[in-house]
Amino acid sequence: MKILISTALALFFLTGLSTVSAVPPGMDISWEHPMGAVTFSGQTHMEKGNQCMDCHKDNFEQKKGTAKMTMAGMNEGKWCGSCHNGDKAFSTKDPTNCMTCHKQK
Repeated sequence: MKILISTALALFFLTGLSTVSAVPPGMDISWEHPMGAVTFSGQTHMEKGNQCMDCHKDNFEQKKGTAKMTMAGMNEGKWCGSCHNGDKAFSTKDPTNCMTCHKQK
């Protein structure tokens, strides 16, 4: 009986976690894009000293699929562009950086 309860609780928390945290540390999320797939690495960003709430406080809701990102918005400092502005991290405005995120198959 204890095993059943433990398993049920584990599934409950894992299911709840997946709806709250789209990219926990150590995991990636990818988007298909005509310029090439973009993969966000939670681990890479954590290794750079970022915390989840650095982005999720003001830039992203904590629900997968709620951000309708555009390059124009990023170039205005929204979403990834809030850090990828040329000061804190490489700039989304610099066309030589496109392939840093957009990977052709």
